[in-house]
Amino acid sequence: MQFQRSKYARMKKMFSTNQISFDGGKKNLAFSTDSGNAGVLDLTTKKVVKMKTKHTNICANVKFIPDRPREIVSSGYDETLLHFDGLQGSLLSRRKMPPIDSTVDGMTLSPPFITCTAISPAGVLAAGLADGRLWLGFGGEKTSTPKSAGKRRARKWNGLSEESELGPQKIADGPIVAANFIDSDILVVSTLLGTIKIFRLLREKDGEVPQLEEVLEIQAKTIEKVNALAIHGARIAIGGFAKDGKGVIVIWDENTVWK
Repeated sequence: MQFQRSKYARMKKMFSTNQISFDGGKKNLAFSTDSGNAGVLDLTTKKVVKMKTKHTNICANVKFIPDRPREIVSSGYDETLLHFDGLQGSLLSRRKMPPIDSTVDGMTLSPPFITCTAISPAGVLAAGLADGRLWLGFGGEKTSTPKSAGKRRARKWNGLSEESELGPQKIADGPIVAANFIDSDILVVSTLLGTIKIFRLLREKDGEVPQLEEVLEIQAKTIEKVNALAIHGARIAIGGFAKDGKGVIVIWDENTVWK
């Protein structure tokens, strides 16, 4: 534990770490940095592997792919998702978010910075953008249908495929700063100003890209700016700052959210 604390402190000092993420077995730790780099720390051997391709701006997010402990996906302010072999540091695929008209009614909109990401247990990737849009990638999703039961697992996750994506589509007026899956079909997102939206993935036909259905919207009244969202069972929690600048956490239980 002492090593982990000191190692993380050194990484933060060197790279201005933004986000860390553990793999499913808690044997590897991925990190993202202000310098645009992403990397993986092996907690057993203490070896750090820095990815060979870096973002051209701040790398804000990094996640391990479920059930693929050597694959990570990073994103950031260069509006790009990068998919890596985390052990070799090699780039496997990339996807740049398409822009939208930067002005509406004379107002300048935020660039499509990727401000948050989430990955479902089945491997669906969600990316929230600073311009209020949401992107979903289904190319790496695991299915349990009889049609796919006999197929061999793909050599690599294909979640950034343009052929299996939804969006980006506008779902909010402000930046989407946090996202998390409750399960493989329910996605929760939060805007910077505390608007919580819950979506269901609608699957009408096998082989088709699912569509989004908004099932609930909640407004946090005591929070001024959100910077974190967590899910535990049916409970939803967001953390951030109140108007007086003090930290605040708001929690909704299942009776409040799902009534």
